[in-house]
Amino acid sequence: MIKAETSCVSSDDIIIAVVGVTGAGKSTFISHYTDEEVEIGTTLESWTVTDRSPSILGTQVVKSFKCSIPGVPRFYLVDSPGFDDSTRSDADVLRDLSTYLAASYTKGIQLSGIIYLHRIMDVRFGGAAGRNLRVFKRLCGDDNLGSVVLATTFWRNVSAETGAEREQQLQGDKKFWKDMIEKDSKVFRQDRGKASGEEIIRYLVGRRKRVTLQIQHELVKQKKTFAQTGAGVEVLGEIQRLTEYYEKQMRNKVLELEEARKERDEQWEAEIADFKRDYEAKIDKNVKAAGRLRTTWDHLWVEIEDQFERHCVLM
Repeated sequence: MIKAETSCVSSDDIIIAVVGVTGAGKSTFISHYTDEEVEIGTTLESWTVTDRSPSILGTQVVKSFKCSIPGVPRFYLVDSPGFDDSTRSDADVLRDLSTYLAASYTKGIQLSGIIYLHRIMDVRFGGAAGRNLRVFKRLCGDDNLGSVVLATTFWRNVSAETGAEREQQLQGDKKFWKDMIEKDSKVFRQDRGKASGEEIIRYLVGRRKRVTLQIQHELVKQKKTFAQTGAGVEVLGEIQRLTEYYEKQMRNKVLELEEARKERDEQWEAEIADFKRDYEAKIDKNVKAAGRLRTTWDHLWVEIEDQFERHCVLM
């Protein structure tokens, strides 16, 4: 089902997506410009895809907010999940976000820009942040990076000198933002709350350009499965890596379990058995998550079109 708000967005409206890892400041950013309640620090409940299977997708994924700034036409900011959700797999996050984007594109609704938020206080750009950025690049496509703003947040948590050093590293390293900047992504500091955020929004609105993301083209025009898209390949690669790791750990636990039985150490045997069950559950979860990406947009659209028509794509 779709948890819908009262307003609908048309193809003439200005829509800007706000992305980044959990805790990067997405909800705080949006709260500066909307009269609607924005839950900060928790996941928002809105666009949800369901299926006959109760495990097809989770809830609390994507939500849009009607916003205003003096002198700027009405616009919407879209809050989105990061690929580091503690309750859901990256595969499910990708499928929900991609479904939202593909549904928008199917009805002629395009983004006017994307704001990618990154915490300047983060010492390392690895793990969830690095994975989030790689998937984001593949989701956008190189030709659309000119519609991306790379904005750093949480400047109050670092000294000016430290922040400047990290900012330079982000801009100067191809592992981070250098290649995106070379393809016309713009860097901003989101360091003055509402004021600096307003500069970002005015920049994107002033470009007067609508963008079709790579994943929208792949799903709707090329009719790829979610798994075949660039972003899907990235997510599946990470799932495969984790699955291989869990399988290796489980094999080790099986050997330890056999040794415990020989030693007749019941406590050790029970602990190892618990670890084994945990790894088995993780492997099963990964296999199911990957399976949910092996469907086409056309197939999914048949199932959700009625929801879309009743509530509009952006709530």
